[in-house]
Amino acid sequence: PVGLIGRVKTKIVGPVKTGDFIVLDEKLPGTGRVFTEKDNRADIIGFAVEGNNAEEIKLVRVKLSI
Repeated sequence: PVGLIGRVKTKIVGPVKTGDFIVLDEKLPGTGRVFTEKDNRADIIGFAVEGNNAEEIKLVRVKLSI
């Protein structure tokens, strides 16, 4: 299934906190990562609705935006 907008479970790499903005990861296709200051704000796909401190790839609920 493809999420167009709303809250969906998303593959995220690295630790994430609730409210962090999420962008696509360039190194791992199909995964996201936490937004950093060197990223372009236009690349933000949404924000994390829940947090997870694990370093590996995991599913995190993300509120997708347009």
